[in-house]
Amino acid sequence: MIRLPKFEYLSPTTIEEACRALDQYGPEGRIMAGGTDIIAAAKLRNIQPTYIISLKGIDGLKGITYQEEEGLKIGAMTPLFHVRKDPLIREHYHALAQAAAAVGFPQIQRMGTLGGNLCLNTRCYFYNQSSNWRKHRPVCLKMGGDVCHVVSK
Repeated sequence: MIRLPKFEYLSPTTIEEACRALDQYGPEGRIMAGGTDIIAAAKLRNIQPTYIISLKGIDGLKGITYQEEEGLKIGAMTPLFHVRKDPLIREHYHALAQAAAAVGFPQIQRMGTLGGNLCLNTRCYFYNQSSNWRKHRPVCLKMGGDVCHVVSK
């Protein structure tokens, strides 16, 4: 079992509180939306945040609305499953519904958020391995090396 590194979990309830936490903790703080990426990255020691700032408790970041004069609005913390299943999106923004459906399995779609996936730190095969596995191979471009293990030259 791969364990998470120790970190302090912060759960702001407003956007202002989340911004203050980001300002206060700087690069030692990481934003967490649904957690499907950041938790895996932390377990693999790709990141080792001192603080994780969860956006889950900020209700203003959730939901799907449509108004003729403003158009479609989707909150950053809206689960991909809701984007995938929303009747308005399925009818008028079919490509968006298809894109949400293409992300993982329904279980991941229920946790993963639109904002989290838009801000996702995409991981390649090398980057998505444990630090022990990576230390026995040449470092990839994303980790500061000279090799790409996904795209051959």
